[in-house]
Amino acid sequence: MNLGNVAIACLVAVCVVNPAAAQRPSTHTYKGQDGTFAIEYRDPLIACRKAAQSWEPMESCDACGDSDIACVAYPTEKVAGTNFVSGTFSVGEIPDARDQTACLTGMGVPDFPTPASRKIHGVTFRVVHRDGVASGTAAETYQYRAFHGSKCYELNVGTSSMNPEIADPGVIKKLPESTRRKIDAILERALDSFRFLK
Repeated sequence: MNLGNVAIACLVAVCVVNPAAAQRPSTHTYKGQDGTFAIEYRDPLIACRKAAQSWEPMESCDACGDSDIACVAYPTEKVAGTNFVSGTFSVGEIPDARDQTACLTGMGVPDFPTPASRKIHGVTFRVVHRDGVASGTAAETYQYRAFHGSKCYELNVGTSSMNPEIADPGVIKKLPESTRRKIDAILERALDSFRFLK
């Protein structure tokens, strides 16, 4: 056995494995300002910043809501030229819902049959699936609500896309289904990371 060849083989194996490890997406943690909750999200998701009148960067974070206190988004530039409009995961507080009954009944009737509830890190959330179309844009949202520590929390996972046929031919391509599933999985991973800290 030639030890020089073994050393070279090991060196080559290390060089091949390390670049893959360096390409792993970074994980980021966001903690609520009052320390009540935390979420983890991976690249390529970006943290949205609440400005005076909107969320920024606006191109990716426009779907974040007024009652949201945390929001992460899939960057629209990653799928530029497609009919993808937005993909977000957000955490919101519903200030008018001051007890569990108001919190959970205020969601209304779902557009589609969904499981009535889902546990996320030991907390049961009521689930409502919403779907709608307006001005050539289709939106799909899953809402999750739970009453915790005298507050009503709503988690939203939502995506929207425009009808590519309303644009000039060849201008907008339909987002490939495989890319859509990948974006859904990334947002779902952020949802599954949500946890109350106190």
